[in-house]
Amino acid sequence: MTYVPLNELPEYVRNVRAMLRLLPVSTGAITVWLIGDLGAGKTTFVQNLAQEMGITEDVQSPTYVLMKSYELPRTPTSDGFKR
Repeated sequence: MTYVPLNELPEYVRNVRAMLRLLPVSTGAITVWLIGDLGAGKTTFVQNLAQEMGITEDVQSPTYVLMKSYELPRTPTSDGFKR
């Protein structure tokens, strides 16, 4: 598990997003697994990642959800993600 201080989270999220851009996506979707104890920061991480990707709806705790999809905005970008 990686410990990221809260003040460094935005930069960490940008780095994770940059790594996700490098993954080959043949199905049009990427599955991300989050593993951690209660209170480890999974929700905070997902909320920051969603914000970075332009998702405006409320992000629920991934601990209590088997699978949750969030719709990306429909403006394509050069990196393959939509903003």
